[in-house]
Amino acid sequence: MKKMVIMLFLSVMLTATAHAQKVTTFLDEMKKFVEQVEAKDSIKDSEVPALEAKYASFRDRYKMEYKEQMNNQELSLYSEYRTRYQKKLFRNKSQKVIDEIDSVGNSMSKGIERGASKVGGFIKGLFKKK
Repeated sequence: MKKMVIMLFLSVMLTATAHAQKVTTFLDEMKKFVEQVEAKDSIKDSEVPALEAKYASFRDRYKMEYKEQMNNQELSLYSEYRTRYQKKLFRNKSQKVIDEIDSVGNSMSKGIERGASKVGGFIKGLFKKK
């Protein structure tokens, strides 16, 4: 009986240790992925679908396998990595929008300057004495 209790205890301990290692490995993989994304100066539109697919696989694995297993510290790390990834993609998207707005603004400014020059020339021509 004593041997049976010891064996049961050891098997529970080994299972718990393996369980913890799986969560740690998952978090390490996610951290590495997030750091790779953060290291990019900018992300091309063609790269986004692959990044989103990989991120979705992390999110799905979290929900299906690890969410219930994580302690508070591990949940905090997962949330941090998730937020860092989303922040990088948001900044990348917003920078592209800002660049497009600047481009449109510059085009409009040139158009307005040319239009103002035409109007100015018209007025000068209209009131110039011969």
